[in-house]
Amino acid sequence: MNDIDKQSSPEYELPHKRRSPISTTSLTSKKFKSTSPTLELLEKETDEELAKQFKKFTNAPKYDLNSEELFCICRKPDIGEIMVACDGCEEWFHFKCMNVNPELSHLIAKFYCKFCSWKGNGKTLWKRKCRVEGCYEPIRNESKYCSDEHAKEFIRSMVLGGNNKRSVQDLENGVVKDVIDYVNEDHDKLVSLGNKFPELEVVKQYLKDELDLDSFPTDVKMRLQNLSKRSEKVTTDIDQQKKQMDQLVKIKENIKLLNEKLVSLLYPESVQESSLKKKSKKSNKSRKDKIDLCYCDRSIDEGKSLVNQLVEQDELFEKFQNVIRRRLFDNDDESDAETPEEEDKDGGDPDRFMNALCIIDRRKCSRHNGWWNLEYDELSKRISTLEERIELLKKHQTDILRQYSIDEYEKSN
Repeated sequence: MNDIDKQSSPEYELPHKRRSPISTTSLTSKKFKSTSPTLELLEKETDEELAKQFKKFTNAPKYDLNSEELFCICRKPDIGEIMVACDGCEEWFHFKCMNVNPELSHLIAKFYCKFCSWKGNGKTLWKRKCRVEGCYEPIRNESKYCSDEHAKEFIRSMVLGGNNKRSVQDLENGVVKDVIDYVNEDHDKLVSLGNKFPELEVVKQYLKDELDLDSFPTDVKMRLQNLSKRSEKVTTDIDQQKKQMDQLVKIKENIKLLNEKLVSLLYPESVQESSLKKKSKKSNKSRKDKIDLCYCDRSIDEGKSLVNQLVEQDELFEKFQNVIRRRLFDNDDESDAETPEEEDKDGGDPDRFMNALCIIDRRKCSRHNGWWNLEYDELSKRISTLEERIELLKKHQTDILRQYSIDEYEKSN
């Protein structure tokens, strides 16, 4: 069975009471007002009768005396008669035995036999059929017709009053005048006539100002308001994620500044030497006085950034510099004299400045390897997911407005 889009597929149970064939219009919501498949309905059966039939069906032999596989509740072999597979028990059943018109075979989205329906395993789902009378093909996505040919045929029958033998010359003068006034001697406009959906004025006004809802019915207004609130929340979430991404980019820039500043303060001789003599790439890589710390920052999760604070606050950077100095020159007597005081202030993990910022050499910190890229990728995925949600909400809004316009046009006709 082919899967079916829930938004374009009415759902209803296969009825059990015998009566004349009916249009499923009465079984579906207003959204599915178009012609739906008609059904030959089954006689009503009690739970006790279904239980007996189910027991008989499950105990029936799977093969006949000729070793041919048996199918359906009638337990007959496959002789070419059209059958449908149940999406619940995966057994095959004849359309005739299920009292379903074989012409509707292309309209079945999911089929559940009477036993699965009785056990509550699922409901039979139908695809919406083409609006053209006598056509039992399913509609295409975002359409009410199975093909362009049938769409033109249906509109032609409506415009010409249901008589396809009439010609365009038989159109009412008012219709012809409206077309001429609209195209205003523009051939391209005439050719493209009907390509774009004619939105109602109330819809156009709403698209300009989403607060203008007074002209809509209560149910449409509530649905649009609900979508608007959801869109606002998702938009706010996107803005927050983008701010975090901007902060992350700034952190990367400041990490480079901090490393350069530490080198200039802790290795002033090497800085002076490098300004006098250009170093080769090989010598740069092997230099022991190069500082490249990890800087993985726990405070990012709290919406803060210790890295950015170090760049912006001189007093905090001075403290940070002293900690790094002690780690690099642990035999320096002057720096050791400050150790007790600084350690009392910091406490916690000695490899983290203020218990938040990792100060291990980046190349030696396997625990946080590639942390910046991981954070950036995670934010990118969140933003992408939220933007997809916004697009889906916009599509729902368009569907609501389009259906409202269609309903209004059909009322006027």
